[in-house]
Amino acid sequence: AGINLTWGEKDRSWTAQRGNVSLTLFENRQEYLLGGKSWTFPAFPILSGKELYIPIGLLQEAFGMNVRWNAAARTAEISTTAY
Repeated sequence: AGINLTWGEKDRSWTAQRGNVSLTLFENRQEYLLGGKSWTFPAFPILSGKELYIPIGLLQEAFGMNVRWNAAARTAEISTTAY
């Protein structure tokens, strides 16, 4: 999807960068930063081992990705246009 992800040890955050859009999520917090502005979301990211689980709606909101639930496969299908 062309997203670069970086970890911020000091504030326990993840920043996803795609093109000129930046999304920063904080561990166990509903607050996130999008374009430098603070917002809240009904769910928060969770780190489990080496896996990061994020609210998929944030990808849709931040990066304009299309998200579709495939009930038969029980998976989310994410598509996007190239930058």
